[in-house]
Amino acid sequence: MSPLLRWALWGSLGASLLVLVALPEPAADAQAEAADLLAPRLQRPPDAAAATPRAAATATNIPKNMAKPTVRSADWPAPPPAALAAWAPTPKLAAPPVSEVRDVVALAQIRSSAPAAAAAASAPGAPNFPYRYIGHLDDGQSVRVFIASAQQTWALLPGQTLDSQWRLDGFQPGQLQLTWLPGGTAVSVPTR
Repeated sequence: MSPLLRWALWGSLGASLLVLVALPEPAADAQAEAADLLAPRLQRPPDAAAATPRAAATATNIPKNMAKPTVRSADWPAPPPAALAAWAPTPKLAAPPVSEVRDVVALAQIRSSAPAAAAAASAPGAPNFPYRYIGHLDDGQSVRVFIASAQQTWALLPGQTLDSQWRLDGFQPGQLQLTWLPGGTAVSVPTR
């Protein structure tokens, strides 16, 4: 960098510093005047001229009728009982008495000692269908049925399986025909 350019930069820096130091600070009156221009005359307090400029600039001039809330709780409709029940704390369940726990343990021991043939004779039926029917799509060639759980949604054609537990056998408006695969039990589920 040439010495002449260096002197010019230092000179302009010094001149700008002198200008900043020599300028007077903005008067508090100027701030008050700016606040007066921005605030409407009707909201200015009557003693604004007597107040300090800073107090006049920062005063909150809210009309008395606006200081109080205009909405009362009586203006709102009463919540329905279902809404109140949703916010109620869950009840604490009491522990069963010790005698009942002993009875359950004894009953479990008796059932486990029963012969296997008796257990096979009383095979359980199909459980309730744990999914929800959400719709179907008929494209003219096939019907695709939409079934959902809390975590996933499936689009099934007749003959396809669901979670290796259920097979969709057919669909008619208003009814699903399913087979519970572990037990081979046919189940009909209403869709409405």
